Amino acid sequence: MKKTVNFILAVHNHQPVGNFDHIIENVFQRAYRPFLDVAERHPRIKLCLHYSGTLLEWIEQHHPSFIKRLKKMAKTGRLELLGGGFYEPMFSILSETDRRGQLELFSDYLKKKTGQKPQGAWLAERVWEQNLASSLSDAGCKYTVLDDFHFKVAGVPAEKLTGFFTTEEQGRILKVFPVPERLRYSIPFKDPVESINYLRRFASESGDALVVYAGDGEKFGGWPGTNKLVYRQKWLKKFFQALEENSDWINIITFSEALKKLKPVGRVYLPDASYREMTEWVLPAETARLYEDMIERTKKKALFDEIRPWLKGGNWRNFLVKYPEVNLLQAKMREVSQQVNALNKKSKSFRRAQKELYQGQSNCVYWHGLFGGCYLPHLRQAVYAHLLEAEKLARGKCNNVRVKDLDSDGLPEVCLSGQALNCYFKPDRGGHLYEFDVLKKNINLLATIARRPEAYHAKILKSLGSKKSSGEVVVTRTKGAEKLLYYDQYQRESLVDHFLNKETSLKDMARGHYEEAGDFVMGDYQYRLKSAGKKPVLIMWREGRINSVASERSQVIRLEKKTRLSGPEELEVEYLLKNNGPDAIKTVLAVEFNVFLRGSNSPKQFYYAGTPENNLGSIAGKGISRRTKIFGLHDMDLRLDIQFELDQPTDFWFFPVETVSQSESGFDVIFQSSVVLPRWELSLKPKEVWKTKIRKKISHVS
Repeated sequence: MKKTVNFILAVHNHQPVGNFDHIIENVFQRAYRPFLDVAERHPRIKLCLHYSGTLLEWIEQHHPSFIKRLKKMAKTGRLELLGGGFYEPMFSILSETDRRGQLELFSDYLKKKTGQKPQGAWLAERVWEQNLASSLSDAGCKYTVLDDFHFKVAGVPAEKLTGFFTTEEQGRILKVFPVPERLRYSIPFKDPVESINYLRRFASESGDALVVYAGDGEKFGGWPGTNKLVYRQKWLKKFFQALEENSDWINIITFSEALKKLKPVGRVYLPDASYREMTEWVLPAETARLYEDMIERTKKKALFDEIRPWLKGGNWRNFLVKYPEVNLLQAKMREVSQQVNALNKKSKSFRRAQKELYQGQSNCVYWHGLFGGCYLPHLRQAVYAHLLEAEKLARGKCNNVRVKDLDSDGLPEVCLSGQALNCYFKPDRGGHLYEFDVLKKNINLLATIARRPEAYHAKILKSLGSKKSSGEVVVTRTKGAEKLLYYDQYQRESLVDHFLNKETSLKDMARGHYEEAGDFVMGDYQYRLKSAGKKPVLIMWREGRINSVASERSQVIRLEKKTRLSGPEELEVEYLLKNNGPDAIKTVLAVEFNVFLRGSNSPKQFYYAGTPENNLGSIAGKGISRRTKIFGLHDMDLRLDIQFELDQPTDFWFFPVETVSQSESGFDVIFQSSVVLPRWELSLKPKEVWKTKIRKKISHVS
């Protein structure tokens, strides 16, 4: 009897919410369209394809005939479409209501557009937690696809990973298909013969073995160098031909056919996991470097393959710890979800708000690995924009004050909301303003991210003077990127209270190479709320210590800041300092504001002093504006003006925050925010009090 094997060929295609049209168009022309072109010329090859709802909506708008092609292939039975969350969320951080809503929205969409109701669900980045079994099953999903890594860390022997498994949660059953990592790395990067030979290893007379390939569709033309490999050098054509030439022993089937034809190879309960690389990316930089060193040592001793299953890295959720800004975004999403799901489900605004919420759950900005992820400003802002629109639809017109532990750290945050602004404060972290929403524009002017060490930064430093580091080509797409590897000791927020030595320079501040003379930047502030007429006032204060040039010992100083929404689109902050020490104090107070605009060297985005006519240059630049009472940022593209007005003139320092982050094409220098830093040189006698007011005004310009 001839030996045979079953093979499933699955490809996952995704574009994040907020990605630029020209980028999606480029990938469509280089990967998505030519892949289908080749596939249509090989009708004996059955495919399982997943396109995220984000991408399908874009394709429907820009290339509607492509949807018709998918529908035709599905109708003939040679294409199975996978469902999942419509906007490719990370299910693990969603409520049960939102999980089901995303799944059902996508299932209904695919049924309407292609005539095929999906039986399976693709999980974003294959992030698995056992409770997903019941969530998927309850939404009508019969199966999902995970990496063999998930099974290996559960102790499943490699020889059993030739089929699918049954798992359950509270008796709700789900089938799970393992994907061998070896195929992910060989398709399409190695000769098709290697994959054919790999399949041959599992052929048997019983013919009940099943091997699954499931990988990113962007590999097939969208990644650097792959368009030439896959199409001009005809890798995909050769692969399909090789499958056809060996069709007497390779049975190409779909997931649904496998469920009908084959029996499960066993039961399994999988630990919280994702694909192997993700468990490495989530580790803190120093831990990640130790982890990489350990892997290299095991490889040198030929032990790596043997102990690989026990070298599991971190849990995906720890991206919320590694990047606190991501946790704040998740907290915002969760808050908006509660507001939206409290709406009357029959109301006109519910469906609109729900769709905006779901777009705000697109997974790409909630983590970072090989790709830009949370470091990409346009993706962060797009997600915030959808969440803010959902929030407006859900809450209607109201002013309120909320005191609640929004970010689940056990300590309360305070939100002052008006008709036009949301201002979120973190009393226990320096009394910072960490979210500043301009609701008319659906923009969070603090949707930024701090500069922090990444494990891959070591590759840049090691590559200086050489094109290679540790056997890998290191490409820095921005000249001098290695000179921008500066790190912040705090999150880039606003109302960050610095006490500085007079010798601290602008250059020192921009690089983060300076010492704080006080303990206020991340200090714990007490707070209380009071009413001033109809407007609530948040008062935050701290008695801390500073090192003063006028005294050889540290001095106690009280800093108080009163904040209120003083106008429809105006935040007023009144600062009060009191010298509570026995000696005179000489110090420099600098209050840091970060402003997130999608910065560039465009003349349409610039700083100014006094009026916009006094242009000080691009918001990606740096400098000092002397003895200024009014300082601003002007964005002609957004038609937005952000102005800081003081009650007494002082110097304003300004500079950009730029990160060096990894992408599929190398390393990118990315503008993250503009720092605006009014600065006062102060001399206070014992018990002396100093005050000033800062008004941050938003204007919409034509």
